[in-house]
Amino acid sequence: MDRQYNLIDEPWIPVRDSDGLTFVGIRQVLIHGNLYKSLEDPSPLTQIALHLFLLAILYRALQGPKTQFDARQLFTTGIPVEKVNSYLNEWYDRFWLIGGDRPFWQFPNWEPENPKPWFTALPELNDENRPVLWDHHYVGDGISIDKAIAARLLVSVQLTTTTTGNSEFGYRTQAPEASKMWVFPLGGTLQDTLLFSLCPQKFTEQDIPSWEQDLPAIDSLKIKRKKPRKPTGLSDLYSWCSRTITLIPNNDGRISQIGIASGIPYAENPKLRDPHRVYRIDKEGRKTLQYPTTGIWREFASLLPDPKASVAPLAIANAIDVSENTNRVPIATMVVGIDGKQSKVKDWYRDIFTLPSTINNDGMLKANIQEILSVAKLAGDRLKSVVRAYWSDRLFHGKPAKNERIRPYLDNSDILLSYWSQLEPEFNRLLSEYTMDTDADSVLEQWTKIVWKTARTVWDNQLPGDLQSAAKAEVIWSPKPKNPFILEEALNFINLVKAQSQHNNGLKNALIGYLGGTNRKHEIFRHLGNLVADLHPERQDIYLTVAALWALCNNDDPHRVSVGVAAARHTMAGNSVNGVESRLLALCNASPNQLTFPAQNLVQLLRDQPIDFSNMLTGFLMWNDPKSRTQRAWLSDFYRICKKKED
Repeated sequence: MDRQYNLIDEPWIPVRDSDGLTFVGIRQVLIHGNLYKSLEDPSPLTQIALHLFLLAILYRALQGPKTQFDARQLFTTGIPVEKVNSYLNEWYDRFWLIGGDRPFWQFPNWEPENPKPWFTALPELNDENRPVLWDHHYVGDGISIDKAIAARLLVSVQLTTTTTGNSEFGYRTQAPEASKMWVFPLGGTLQDTLLFSLCPQKFTEQDIPSWEQDLPAIDSLKIKRKKPRKPTGLSDLYSWCSRTITLIPNNDGRISQIGIASGIPYAENPKLRDPHRVYRIDKEGRKTLQYPTTGIWREFASLLPDPKASVAPLAIANAIDVSENTNRVPIATMVVGIDGKQSKVKDWYRDIFTLPSTINNDGMLKANIQEILSVAKLAGDRLKSVVRAYWSDRLFHGKPAKNERIRPYLDNSDILLSYWSQLEPEFNRLLSEYTMDTDADSVLEQWTKIVWKTARTVWDNQLPGDLQSAAKAEVIWSPKPKNPFILEEALNFINLVKAQSQHNNGLKNALIGYLGGTNRKHEIFRHLGNLVADLHPERQDIYLTVAALWALCNNDDPHRVSVGVAAARHTMAGNSVNGVESRLLALCNASPNQLTFPAQNLVQLLRDQPIDFSNMLTGFLMWNDPKSRTQRAWLSDFYRICKKKED
């Protein structure tokens, strides 16, 4: 077959310049990378794969950098044009996409028994056994793609495929770069982005990319238990033949089918560290950190360099080092991750984080960020405990709840999801405003206020429906929850009632009679003036009800407490908890126009307690609050004190 579409000069790599998105070849993107802002693709996996592929070429063409000094020099002078051109010209014939003795990243002498539609090769698209929600390709559609798309598909599959399963050559395993999480420091230009990632390594003559290597015989690939091979360096790793692939062009030159089977088996090289991976240390040694489905920002400190640990991405540390004392500093970091098990990709993530201008390799910023994130985790854990307590009481009536029974309610809690999603933009803003002049202690103080306010706000805004269970859960928030403020008009009214009653016993009798159903409003108005007479009838009834309850109770103790505290103290005096709790719940669940009877029923039981009636009046006036703050505050007071008694 005639040779078609050489990737060195044909436009197939998507880059963004000042005019928008355009497509260029390998030579153009490497030699003139300073003209482009970034390399972009709708698929995060393809975007990562293209970056790694270009780095494989650079490592081989430059045969370095070998030391940190070489990396700094390279960043200062830029990519050497002559070396890159010389290398691309030498291996030009290995970059033909179609035809020739050695088509790019393919096995020319293989005729697949069962060709597949092109889209079955990508984990984010559909195939016979892997339905994907956002892709509606059908294997029988016969959809074709042009050569530029086919080239990007080829690079993406070889480097990032997560698909597994049987094939014509045996079982397919994941690509070595399918680590499920990649980190790239981003510069102001695409060239700077690539140079940030060119980390020093010990170059060996054996570290050669796949297009320079001799292809294994097809018969050797058909062996079921093939002996795996370790990559010899980053050029080898970033050009690994994870799959045996051949593109099958149609008569019009477009691609609708491919042959795909298992490729060269891979074994981890413990001496080779990928600069774009984040690691964690456990008992078995250093392992790749998987992408957290809760969001990478919560693990952002793990991306920052620390001289005491060797788990952060080397690319970040290299970017900081080579750009020191220059105005070409890394402006952000791109983190791409996959959420899925084995070959099933549920979702992918592509996050861009601003890198603070204070970032360096001494570990100070990492320590500050860790402290900031620990505050968010502390509040998140507290909020999770509140949600857990709510569902434990709602479902199990206060009995111990097994983790497997309660976990689905926690995992799908809108309250917890809302908390973390609202904090993420606040964290990004904090990073963007972090400068050399920033006071770390002041930032931590402001962040702490934001975090706890957010936690309390999402609980208030998405309060569960069961008031009793919610109130019990709220006890976890703090030793003493704040009650609603007392309205000045409520305080003035109660003081007026007290003052008038001291001079006239008739007012107290009239108020008690009003509570019993006797219509003595005119007598009450005569003593209290127009303060109550001019109110709306519904509001008037609330004022008179609370005044009557005060007359019924008439406790002169100056240390007054809320209804919830009074109810709890009554039970601590040896009285039945159930009787008080049922009356308190009846009041808190009553509608605004039906408060009189349950309030009277409760206050008659609590006549020995110094109830704060200005607090009660304020609460009744706020009874329609959609967040039920009054009811929750009273119930929380009650359960908090009763819980202390139990403990």
